[in-house]
Amino acid sequence: MGVEARVETPTFIMIDKFINVFEGLERAYGQFKKNDKKLSVKVEGRPWIEHKQVTKQLWENHLNGVGNRLGIFPLKDDGTCKWEQLTLMSIITTTKIY
Repeated sequence: MGVEARVETPTFIMIDKFINVFEGLERAYGQFKKNDKKLSVKVEGRPWIEHKQVTKQLWENHLNGVGNRLGIFPLKDDGTCKWEQLTLMSIITTTKIY
């Protein structure tokens, strides 16, 4: 029996870069569970806040479309912010990276 070596695939490298760009508050995050019943054109569901540590697994699940949606709070505990998002009229979304 040998020891398995984990090779960093491009997907893992991209996830690390994405986390670095969009890092924010680490002690809490938002979640959104989409309602499976299509009642209208609007995406409907239930949002809530988890007061837990943000993990790499949460990011991976979010980026791979697995489970609930992940919402990162841009304002960190030290009062700094690396990025912001502005949505106008629920149609146009812009993101600034600092």
